[in-house]
Amino acid sequence: INFQKHLKRLNKSLENLKIKYPFNNSKSLELIIKKLIKLNNQKEGYLYLQITRGNAIRNHLFPKLAVPNLIIFTFLANLDKKSVLGGVSIGLTDDKRWSRCDIKSISLLPNVLEKQQAFEKGFYESWQIRNNYITEGSTSNAFIVTKKNEIQTHPTNNFILGGVTRDSVLEIAKKLSFKVKEKAFSIT
Repeated sequence: INFQKHLKRLNKSLENLKIKYPFNNSKSLELIIKKLIKLNNQKEGYLYLQITRGNAIRNHLFPKLAVPNLIIFTFLANLDKKSVLGGVSIGLTDDKRWSRCDIKSISLLPNVLEKQQAFEKGFYESWQIRNNYITEGSTSNAFIVTKKNEIQTHPTNNFILGGVTRDSVLEIAKKLSFKVKEKAFSIT
């Protein structure tokens, strides 16, 4: 679903990270993904794709001749209907991530630590705060419904990982005639 939108975000991140696209064209990747979904009999679930710069000696400089590595796997969706319908509890933490959160990368250490800390405190998620404003969750985007009955979320910029799911939520909300405001919000 939304393959072209996901591909666009993937290409943006690869370009920003200066990683070579591992295929001659996007159709090859699409065929591999469709085959993987079929082989794993995925009806509802997730597909995870990771591309690295490639194998090289340990060095911070980009290797000249490395061929990108590609990892793709699927896993089942494990949605808790009670949580989906009733909501979840969240904790608040300082946003310790770097200032290029808009690049989808495997640099997730702050997110992983915040998610674990939230779990240990009995929360489902942790919303991260930067300059007194909620940026996003450790594994999700953050949305609120205001007193004016508007759906509000942080604007797309370098401090959040905007993406296809976030855009889909906003698109659906607008189609259902909800007012949507992309504006940073605080906890007060």
